[in-house]
Amino acid sequence: QPELLAHHFTEAVSNERALQYWQRAGERALRNAAYQESIAHLEKALAVAEKLAESPTLRVLRLRLRIGQGQALIHTKGYAAPETTAAFSRARDLAVGVEDVTEVFPAYYGLWAGSWVRGELAQARESAEAFVNGTTNRPKSAEAGVAQRLLGSTSWLQGDFSSARAY
Repeated sequence: QPELLAHHFTEAVSNERALQYWQRAGERALRNAAYQESIAHLEKALAVAEKLAESPTLRVLRLRLRIGQGQALIHTKGYAAPETTAAFSRARDLAVGVEDVTEVFPAYYGLWAGSWVRGELAQARESAEAFVNGTTNRPKSAEAGVAQRLLGSTSWLQGDFSSARAY
C-alpha cells in the first residue's frame, strides 16, 4: 500500500521518499482503473514535487506525473474537459527540452485529442505540428508515425488535402 507509506513520509517531511511513494500509488491506482484515487495521489505527488529543488530528473518525473493525471482525467472527465487539457498543457510545458520523444508523446497526443474532440482543428493542427517537429531526431520511430497520422488526419478534416496526403 504505497499510499500509506507516502502519507507517513509526507508527514515526516521526507519529500523525496514521499514523492516516490505517491507516484507509485498514483500509477497503481491508474493501472487498477481507480481513476479518482489516481488523480488524488498524483496531485499529492505534484504538491510534494513543488517543494523540491528543480533538476532535469525532477522535471521528467513531474512530466510523468502530469501525463498520468491527464490519463486518469480522460477516464473521469473526458478528452475535451478543461481539467484534462490543463493537465496535458502543463505536461507539454514540462516537456520542453526533454529529448526522449517517448516521454513527451502522451502530452502531445492528449492535447491533440482534446482539441480534435472539441472540434478545435486549428489547435489540433498546432499540437500535431509540434509533435511532428518533436520527432525529427527519430523519424523512423512509432511516435513519428503517429505524429504524421495526426497531422494528416487534421489536415484532411480541414480540407487541406495536399498536406493530408503528404502526411
